[in-house]
Amino acid sequence: MSKFISKYIKVFFIIDVLLILAHLLGSKHWLLHLDIEYNIPTLFAGLQVLLVALVSAQIFFRERNYLKNIAPGHWIWLVLSGSFAYLAIDDVAQIHERVFRHEARDLLPPDSI
Repeated sequence: MSKFISKYIKVFFIIDVLLILAHLLGSKHWLLHLDIEYNIPTLFAGLQVLLVALVSAQIFFRERNYLKNIAPGHWIWLVLSGSFAYLAIDDVAQIHERVFRHEARDLLPPDSI
């Protein structure tokens, strides 16, 4: 299992480095720009966080099945899984920017937004 995970961690790291290099070497195309949303780096980051959520859920189910009496706090993995899933969806769909946009305009000075 660890060889399987380490192989994918290496692949994700290489893709991260390639995206950063594409940004640093002058690619200002919107699909590869790191400062713009709704593009390849944003989708890739959302995919990475979603995979963390799936791994956390898998840890929860394995601990629930095999360590039921040994590890009483195994439910925390389910909370972490749900939190990471929300972060992944929020990263791609920009939920927090849409929900709190009007509240931020009311609370902050106009030139700070």
